[in-house]
Amino acid sequence: MSNRKITRGAVVFGLVLLALSVGYDFWRGYRNGGGVSSGIAFVIFGFIVLGIIGLMMWGAHSNN
Repeated sequence: MSNRKITRGAVVFGLVLLALSVGYDFWRGYRNGGGVSSGIAFVIFGFIVLGIIGLMMWGAHSNN
């Protein structure tokens, strides 16, 4: 198996996980808040949390 196929598979897998996460966040916000705006707010806050986790991981790896 070539490196290109492995990389493509990893990218597709990551995008599928991201789509599932966004969908779940939207559904949870829609169900808890009772509207589309609540679902969108949950998605935005989910991206904020994901960004904070990413920054923490980047900071931990950049020190080495």
